[in-house]
Amino acid sequence: MNISELLENYKGWKNTQAGKEEKYKWDFIKKFSNVFDNLNDSKKFSKGYIALIHEDVNFRPYDLIHYNKMFFEICKQYPEENMKLFRNLLDESVDIENRIIDFVSDINKLREKVDWKVKINFKVAIFFLFTRYPEKYPLASTVGFIKNYFKYCEIDYSKKTGLPLYLFYYEYVHQTLLPLMKEKLNANNSAINAQDFVWFVSYWQNSEKTSVSQQKNIHKSANNENEKDLLLQEKNRVFFSQEKWKEILISDLIPNYAIEVLKMIYDSSNHQNSCYGLAKKFGGHPSRFISPIANAGKKIVNSFKIDGVQYYEIFFKGHWNNENKFVWKMREELLFAIKEVFYNSYTNGNIGKENKKKIIEKDDYQRILDQQIQKAKKCKTIKELEIKYQKTSSKIKTRGISQTIYERNQYLVELVKRKANGICQKCKKSAPFITKNGEPYLEVHHIKPLADGGEDSINNTLALCPNCHRELHFGKKSS
Repeated sequence: MNISELLENYKGWKNTQAGKEEKYKWDFIKKFSNVFDNLNDSKKFSKGYIALIHEDVNFRPYDLIHYNKMFFEICKQYPEENMKLFRNLLDESVDIENRIIDFVSDINKLREKVDWKVKINFKVAIFFLFTRYPEKYPLASTVGFIKNYFKYCEIDYSKKTGLPLYLFYYEYVHQTLLPLMKEKLNANNSAINAQDFVWFVSYWQNSEKTSVSQQKNIHKSANNENEKDLLLQEKNRVFFSQEKWKEILISDLIPNYAIEVLKMIYDSSNHQNSCYGLAKKFGGHPSRFISPIANAGKKIVNSFKIDGVQYYEIFFKGHWNNENKFVWKMREELLFAIKEVFYNSYTNGNIGKENKKKIIEKDDYQRILDQQIQKAKKCKTIKELEIKYQKTSSKIKTRGISQTIYERNQYLVELVKRKANGICQKCKKSAPFITKNGEPYLEVHHIKPLADGGEDSINNTLALCPNCHRELHFGKKSS
């Protein structure tokens, strides 16, 4: 299908409900484009700029979503330097590439002054350029849709990425696409119109087609990873096996805020929903749910070196409903993995049914507890420990032996020690010695004793060195 045919399809799509809803970008521009008219008035600019960086729209770049506090601090502490950044960025007499590079360099210098470690990406500069000059600068909040467009239209972009890809895209929009749109659609000579068309091709048209080269890349990724269960192929889409998903869910690849969105969709009817449906149910803008999924998908794609797949496809099979809303339907393998990791109840230890009412010797119980703690030590990450701890019962259990003792949650014991990282949480000194297993020796203390009704929970526990632990129990201030 050539671009002329795609433009005809796009023309029809613009009249659908989904196409009409894209006008929110124009609403955004109308609201914020004049922010940069006040670059000589610190007070007026700061007020508009702070509102801009907090505006919840789905095309905000990752850095603005997650580090807007940093941008706020720069504006607050260095208002003149901040305005100078934007005067230079918006100076149309300077080459676009140099302006973007200089902006990123300068804002990262200010970032260090406000004590932030995360470096800022070039997409932030493009977002601000788009806000001020939407007729000239197309968006690039994610470069995935740009690559998808070029692949679908079989345009050679020489596998560029990052800023070089955007600059190539910028030239293509102005030299090729906008003249075509003017000829075929009599459209305004505006980059925002070209932006909508590229998005339409990338996400709507491309959902029906996966190129042969993409399929080759899928197989290549699987061979490189040397994981038989890593990648499977169904209808030209890539997904992980259930066992692999379980590993990913308890790793650090998927942030907690993305896990929450996945749970929302898991809990939805038929394990599917649109971002609009989630926004209606839980409040906020639909981008609140898009961004976590896109960012988590990007981390997974980069980690496993998967090519030729849109980020949402890692988690879902997408389709358009009767209301022209794009619906995410959770992949079956992920669905069962989520059920097993987050919803199946764990027993509080592996003592066994036959032991539950027995009177056992204290030494035997200590041996059983040690075995349970060794199981907890096999958890690779703090996130995995937190998940398993949360799934265990918070109800305190007692067991009759030569004296009454309280069953301890083995995941909680290991979690408290792991979070302490070898430092006593009272005296703030390193653990007094290293155990035979090569671990710093700390003891877990309940702030309010279990016998007095205290909870076996993270909020009621401390990791202490033996001296501090004994002091809290037997010292003068122990009460």
